[in-house]
Amino acid sequence: MDDEIQILIVDDEKAANKYIEYIILSLGFRALSASNREDCLQIVKSYEPDVIFLDIMLGDSNGFDICGEIKSDPDNSKPIIVMYSGMDFSSEDRERGLQVGIDGYLNKRSSIEEIKLTIQLYARLRLSENKLKESESSLHSSIKKIQHINSVLRALRNVNQVILEEDEYEEMVRGVCENLTNNHGYQSAWIGLLDNSGKYDLLVESGMGEGYSALKEKMCLNEIPECLNDILGSNEVVQIEEAQEGCSDCGIFKLQEEEGVLSVRIAHGQDIYGFLAVSLPAELLDEREEWDMLKVVASDIGIGLHNIHSAHQIYRLTNIVKTIPQPIACISAEYRYIAVNDIYAELYDSPIDEITGSRVEDYLGVELFNSVLKEKMDVCLSGQAVQFETQFNFKSGGLRWMLVDYNPLYNFNDKSTCIISHALDITGRKKGELELEKRMSELEIFNDAAVDRELRINELRAEVNNLLERAGDTPKYRIIE
Repeated sequence: MDDEIQILIVDDEKAANKYIEYIILSLGFRALSASNREDCLQIVKSYEPDVIFLDIMLGDSNGFDICGEIKSDPDNSKPIIVMYSGMDFSSEDRERGLQVGIDGYLNKRSSIEEIKLTIQLYARLRLSENKLKESESSLHSSIKKIQHINSVLRALRNVNQVILEEDEYEEMVRGVCENLTNNHGYQSAWIGLLDNSGKYDLLVESGMGEGYSALKEKMCLNEIPECLNDILGSNEVVQIEEAQEGCSDCGIFKLQEEEGVLSVRIAHGQDIYGFLAVSLPAELLDEREEWDMLKVVASDIGIGLHNIHSAHQIYRLTNIVKTIPQPIACISAEYRYIAVNDIYAELYDSPIDEITGSRVEDYLGVELFNSVLKEKMDVCLSGQAVQFETQFNFKSGGLRWMLVDYNPLYNFNDKSTCIISHALDITGRKKGELELEKRMSELEIFNDAAVDRELRINELRAEVNNLLERAGDTPKYRIIE
């Protein structure tokens, strides 16, 4: 298959052209490239590429006009044309694309996994179209597959839109499930989320029918089906094939009997949030793109959940730090400010928005950060609370002694991910301690001098007494021991 598919990239940015060309070649397809309208049309005529990734804006033309020329030419092979841009596509762009025959859209800012997946999907789509021409007997099944791939691509785009727009867990995962089924990507979809102890937290579904109630009842009792527990320990998509003991009343068992069921863990980094499962026609279970797409969707959901969790955490931290009457800040594992309160900002005579996101050393000083603070922060990020005294040079307050507390803040999986920094101005106390130390030193010197004086007086008294005794008189002075 790889040698049969030719993919043309049309982009006037040389770096972008080379980047997509590299990805196409790494997938085993033949890559062609053009940087302008004339070269593009010549390559289409000479090589008849199967798929064209066409930049929306070129120096001498635009993608819509070129697409119209290619699609309207009766002599070419009608390649699949995917509009390719670094900008978001507006509704006007999509309407114009529909008019000239654009087959799909891809954003240059997409992850390399999504770009690879899109290239593979359209390459497979083109190959399927070619095979349809060669074998009429496979027409029905191939069309069904193409339609399904297109519907899942639409679902993937819509899922990403939901993830970007929603800022609450339940609304986001519910929207994902509904998009996966309403856009004909899957016959049913359900997402289960767990709390940080691994117990049931939320289950939402779309298209699952009666089986949902039975599964939710089990989850609410923290009786997570064994098949789903196995998925939580794997990074790969898993097909649920065989019923296990006690599964006969489970909704997954009923779906597995009638259709195919695929499931995958939802995670981001080290944080495991739960699982995504879908049911689809059995004939599509062996299609590799199904598994790849499901993994991409689960990864995107994990990113979305992580972002929502981070946004909620920052919101809570911001409101907490505002209420504390001493300077307080939340610092990330990358040594950047996540949130600070007004008092902290006043010390550095800078707006809160300016401090937030900045590096700690930019405000506290590189020397102090490297010699004292970084080591303390690393200890805190390992999970230990830290308290220490040191001097800070503030813009508004000058040189001040501060008693600093670093306390770790834990994430979804009880891992320390950031630092709550609280500081108390102890300059007055330190000055008092220094003054006391100075006075004690002076007193010690005075006492030493007084002792020496008393010893000398005793010596003189003893000498006078000796002289009196020699003269026959009674000693006059008492010697102090």
